[in-house]
Amino acid sequence: GIYEGAGFPKYRPNAEGYPEKIDIDKRIRFVFGAYPDHYDTFRPHMDGEFVPAVKNAEGVMVANEKYKDIPGAVLRVGNLPNKGSRAANQGIHSGDDVILTAMGPGSAKVRGQLENSDLFRVMAEALALGKAAK
Repeated sequence: GIYEGAGFPKYRPNAEGYPEKIDIDKRIRFVFGAYPDHYDTFRPHMDGEFVPAVKNAEGVMVANEKYKDIPGAVLRVGNLPNKGSRAANQGIHSGDDVILTAMGPGSAKVRGQLENSDLFRVMAEALALGKAAK
């Protein structure tokens, strides 16, 4: 199954708590709810900026063919406008504090102000995903 292989990444954090490189062994996947047509490769783009969609000769935003032949790439049909003045080649989002409630295993750790990355750790620990090395 999917969850048996889950666990915590094994990178050594830098002074800010982040890995020195983003191509680590285990990653959290964040997906936008609004996106253009694009090829999803399920991995970081180590060769530079990810440009998911480009304008074709008719001025329509289309999936960037650069990613089409990467092993495992899947075409995702987007839900953003792809032509005219509102055509978009990337998803957008904004963030705001939200009220969060929890019940069940680990719910006692969900209180006060909580960083979203800490919430993922609470969820992973509640589900017993990955065991700490001894």
